[in-house]
Amino acid sequence: MSTSKVIYNKYHLDYPVSLIKYYLYEEDYVILILANNLNQNLSEICFKIYEYNNADELIEEVTINVNDLNKKANEEFILPNRLTLKTGTKYIKYELIKAVFSDVLFENNKLERKILDFQAEVKADRGVIKKTPKKEKKVNDKQTFVVEAFKKKSRLILGPILSIFLSVIAIGFFIAFLIYYKLDLPIVYSKNGFAITFSEYEDRLIITDFSGDATNLVIEDSYFGSKVIGIHEEAFLNANVKNVVIKANEIYIGQDAFKGSKLETITSLNIYSLGVGAFSECVNLKSVTIDADCYVLGTTFDNCPLLTYLDLGENSIVSGSILVNNTELRTLKFGTTSLPYLYRFFGETDLETSINDLIPNYVEDITCQMANISNYFLTGFYMVERENFHYPEDAYLMPGALDHLR
Repeated sequence: MSTSKVIYNKYHLDYPVSLIKYYLYEEDYVILILANNLNQNLSEICFKIYEYNNADELIEEVTINVNDLNKKANEEFILPNRLTLKTGTKYIKYELIKAVFSDVLFENNKLERKILDFQAEVKADRGVIKKTPKKEKKVNDKQTFVVEAFKKKSRLILGPILSIFLSVIAIGFFIAFLIYYKLDLPIVYSKNGFAITFSEYEDRLIITDFSGDATNLVIEDSYFGSKVIGIHEEAFLNANVKNVVIKANEIYIGQDAFKGSKLETITSLNIYSLGVGAFSECVNLKSVTIDADCYVLGTTFDNCPLLTYLDLGENSIVSGSILVNNTELRTLKFGTTSLPYLYRFFGETDLETSINDLIPNYVEDITCQMANISNYFLTGFYMVERENFHYPEDAYLMPGALDHLR
């Protein structure tokens, strides 16, 4: 009987088409579950799968092309064909190379609007008309004079008409260009000394920039009748904003979105993805509360020296070191993680850095939703009382799992 285990992806979840999880079967093959994270139909993808062994050595690299897809916006889907693995593969990494959507193209690690080729469309609609060269006729000098005179008069009359005609065509193409690319035109919401700039994708909005000052900023679920679905990378970079409440439902926060800002607190009802470095170097940040099924990527809260309270929600999945140089943390709440040790939240050890150097001395309360807690998961957390480590009642604790606590 075939058995498998589900493995949640912890690499590059911020791709427009991400690998959410995969099923690893004992027969050395996997079934991939991907997600279209854009609000556009997905028609084609190309990605690479890197296979690693127990020693974290790359043993195989596979490029996969999938054409003729018809996946809806924000849809998770399973690739029906299983991927055979090399013997000895223990885990895989995923890299998106290309993704073709309705109006945009992801390639070279960039998401760009498709170029509208008017000439190609006209040729496709009308076909290419081949002209047969005409035989030259012999004309006498008088006929030549009459023709030249007619041409001269024609230039005087037709010149302005042709200019007007070409101008009309140019204006028409310009209007068509604006209509087609209207989603790229910025939309600005201005109020009480600040302005939020949006880009429009279909009938949805993505925050791309913030300017001005805001002590208490509320990001609504919709503006101008359109739903907000994301905060783009660097949208609030170095922004002068203090307290933020995100009311938008099912929103993503991109890479370095709030990096270096004056942010002190952030509260959200539903963030499904936090990009790399989303809140890094927020030196005034003290409290974060997120209630959602959130994927949290590496370096998210790095170098936030005043952060004392971090609640990532019961269903969050943490990937990588998200709390480097956070010396004042007291309360940590999260869902699950693929990291073998909890101290890895705070960085990596090396010859000069010990586990005790990584973990803040003030951590006193930890809540998680781990289904299995190994006997080494809590290594280094000797300052935490057992009664202050909270986990599900039905969780499986390996013998000695809590021995590291006080």
